[in-house]
Amino acid sequence: MIKKHLSLLLAGTVLTGVLSACGQKAAAPAPESTAASVSSTESTAVSTTSPESTAAPAPESTAAPAAASDGSGSDDSGSGDALSGATSPGVLEPGADADMVTSASVVPETIMEDYTPKGFTDGNAKKALFVVADPRYATVTRVLANTAMSHFEDKGVEVEVRDLYAMGFDPVLSAEDFYYAKDGIGEPSDAVKTEQEYVTKADYLIFVYPNWHDTPTAMAKGYMEKVFAKKFAYQDLPGGGLEGLLSGKGMYTIMNCGYLGGGRGWIGDGVGIEDEKWDRYMEAFKVFDDDTAAFWGVENLGRFVNDRTPSNGSKEYVQELEELKESLEEHLDQVFFS
Repeated sequence: MIKKHLSLLLAGTVLTGVLSACGQKAAAPAPESTAASVSSTESTAVSTTSPESTAAPAPESTAAPAAASDGSGSDDSGSGDALSGATSPGVLEPGADADMVTSASVVPETIMEDYTPKGFTDGNAKKALFVVADPRYATVTRVLANTAMSHFEDKGVEVEVRDLYAMGFDPVLSAEDFYYAKDGIGEPSDAVKTEQEYVTKADYLIFVYPNWHDTPTAMAKGYMEKVFAKKFAYQDLPGGGLEGLLSGKGMYTIMNCGYLGGGRGWIGDGVGIEDEKWDRYMEAFKVFDDDTAAFWGVENLGRFVNDRTPSNGSKEYVQELEELKESLEEHLDQVFFS
């Protein structure tokens, strides 16, 4: 029995030591004293069809410069420092503000800008459904979502947002929901039916989330599992195999991470820091995206992956954030509007 416990312990230690080249570590929870309640003005700052109660923004103290950083999480030689690119150097003391050293990409309250999309209409304009799955509001991931939504609307595309954390969406596929989701037996819950109606109206399905352990957040994954159910998103073929039912739509992902500082964009968009590894990871994501798209019958339009997150304590934070937004807009133009 002792040998068994030691083996399990050693296995866990080895697994813990394996770091993804593009994996953003989850933020340590902030002390309860920093969890301010949401004001009524914040809770109305999104689409009326998707009320969003925003998380408390990061304290302004997070804007204080720490050690100089390019936000890459590594030096130019490509040697990782085992910290997320967003993480400010330092040690979290008991009672200290967790946002000073968190691996979450915190945006200072003073520069965080809200954006409320206008929502879908009955018109003939193209429609983009944004499914956002970030537990915090004042983050780089949220800046990317807001930037993309604004850019789509500037280009004449209607935008609707489903902010899963703010909605209190339940991502767990319960035993009661299993047979509907996996076999198409029975009827969807009211919550799932509502989301399916948005999906049906959309021309573009845009998933936005931080990268944790090389996968979507559990919230985003749960949304996919519950909403894109059998007989809604796909069905069995009489001779065997599956057929996607959502043809004519495009799927695109915006993902924020931060470890190597290896790139910003998609395959071929490395910045000279282990470009081969960058492309290998992007190609791995493409395999999964291609399979999911084929499963649902939609077109995989690729990803915008940001692995050069401005460091929380960067002295050039505002400029770096603007450069990131411009990079995203350029990528959107190439994919959707060229």
